[in-house]
Amino acid sequence: MGDTKTRKFELTDEQVSEANRRGVEARELGPVVEKVNYEPTTNKIVLTLAGRVELHLPVERIPELREATADEMTRFEITPSQLGIRWPELDVDLYVPSLLAEHLGGIGSAAQALGRAGGQKTTVAKAVAARQNGLKGGRPPKGLMRLR
Repeated sequence: MGDTKTRKFELTDEQVSEANRRGVEARELGPVVEKVNYEPTTNKIVLTLAGRVELHLPVERIPELREATADEMTRFEITPSQLGIRWPELDVDLYVPSLLAEHLGGIGSAAQALGRAGGQKTTVAKAVAARQNGLKGGRPPKGLMRLR
């Protein structure tokens, strides 16, 4: 086995206070985990979030847990911030807001999908507006667009 090197990190009181402030903010805004279960029959992690939202996440979609046994999957803990789940034996920590954004696409992806769907919609009014804009010279190049 190779030598294990330890790094020493020194944090100022200001950095610790800032990290604590960001943690409180994240907890207020983020999906707080109230309960976690592992269902061995379906091989899914069941997250119960604040507001009683329940999500079933297939373990095979989480690379860090794919090789874990059913017994290992049952030995987890919710982090003190309630924004994460840990499997100490496996040395796996999952941050729930990132997990949800990755597996559910997040709010940004939903907005993109809605925008894309709206942009593909064709109506008579949209066609008339496009023709009128074309008569005016069309859409200006991106570099020339200005916000008012």
